[in-house]
Amino acid sequence: KNIAEYGGVLKVTIEKIEDFKDEAGFMDKTDPFVEVQCGEETFKTATKKNAGGAAEFNEEFAFNKKEGVAELKAKVYDKDTLNNDTLGERVFDLTDSAGWGTGPYECVKDGSVTGKLWMEITWDRKSLVDFAGPIKVTIEKIEDFTGSGMFDKADPYVAIECGGEKFRTETKDNAGGSAVFDQEFTFNKEEGVSEMKLSVLDTDMMTDDLLGERTIDFKEYDHEDSPYECAKDGEANGKVWLKISWAQ
Repeated sequence: KNIAEYGGVLKVTIEKIEDFKDEAGFMDKTDPFVEVQCGEETFKTATKKNAGGAAEFNEEFAFNKKEGVAELKAKVYDKDTLNNDTLGERVFDLTDSAGWGTGPYECVKDGSVTGKLWMEITWDRKSLVDFAGPIKVTIEKIEDFTGSGMFDKADPYVAIECGGEKFRTETKDNAGGSAVFDQEFTFNKEEGVSEMKLSVLDTDMMTDDLLGERTIDFKEYDHEDSPYECAKDGEANGKVWLKISWAQ
């Protein structure tokens, strides 16, 4: 699952480290701590005084991850009076969370494995219903609509409504039941607005004819641009491809 392009709460639990080399010196032990960074936010655990290369932390941090942030970095340090020494690090690719668990995750320094980190990453996507602010809706294309007149093809366009705002695409003359639009619109969505309505219509001299419509429930929006089936008079008629994005 790719969460890199979405915003929300990313929770990271640092459980423990093991097998790091104790480099503190003859009369001392390593004082390890773990630092995690995601986007512009950075957190670090408590320092485990004289723990050496293995220590338990069991500390949880919550990142307010922004849209487009694609990686999480974890670093294990030895606390030092002047400069903290890096013991090892691990970068997590947020475009692929299929292998996430609690670890162990091997950490590396200068190209060599230096120890292991146990940590857990959980993801709580921010609900579009609760979001207030600009949302961008891209109407990509329509396919498989029927119901045009006998002697000509449909001149389709797509109308969208969210809250009190309405937009519509350009009309595609004589395109029939399939057309490409690739037009983007921005709604100033208010908190609590829970749905968006889209209608596909055929332009007519008198009254535009409805070809199909669909209401998208923001609670169930899955961030995919896969087709949304439309209906007219209770029967399926055509599909709309669209994408919704919002700043978080």
